[in-house]
Amino acid sequence: DVHGRKNIYVYLLCTNLFTFIVPMVLPGSSFINVYIIIASFFINGLMAGGKTAVGYCYMLELLPEYKQTFFGTLWLIVDGSTFIFLTIYYRFISRNWFGTFVIGAAQLVLTIPCIIFFVPESPKWLYEQ
Repeated sequence: DVHGRKNIYVYLLCTNLFTFIVPMVLPGSSFINVYIIIASFFINGLMAGGKTAVGYCYMLELLPEYKQTFFGTLWLIVDGSTFIFLTIYYRFISRNWFGTFVIGAAQLVLTIPCIIFFVPESPKWLYEQ
C-alpha cells in the first residue's frame, strides 16, 4: 500500500485497455499478429488477478460497513457472470472475438476517467499517510 489503491487500480485498468486495443488495431492477420495477440492475452491475464483484488478491496473501503456484503457479492456475481456472457455471445451472437474486445475497451474508456476524476483515494491509505 505504498502508492495507494487508486493509482495502482488506474494503472491496471490502463494496462488492460492497452491489451484490448493492441489486437484491434493490428493490420490484417499474419503469423506475427498471432504472437502479439497471445502476448496481449497473457498480459491481460497477469493483470486480471491484481485488478480484481485491488478493485474489490478499493470498493469495499469506500462503502459503509452495512453495504459491503451486498456490493461485494454483486461485484463477484458480475465478475463470475463474464464467462456466462462470453459463452452465450460466442454460441448465439458471433464467433468473432472483435466484438467482445470492443465491449471491453468501451467499458474501460468510460470507467478510467470516472475513477480518475470522481473516485477518491482509499480512506485507509490516506489515514496511514
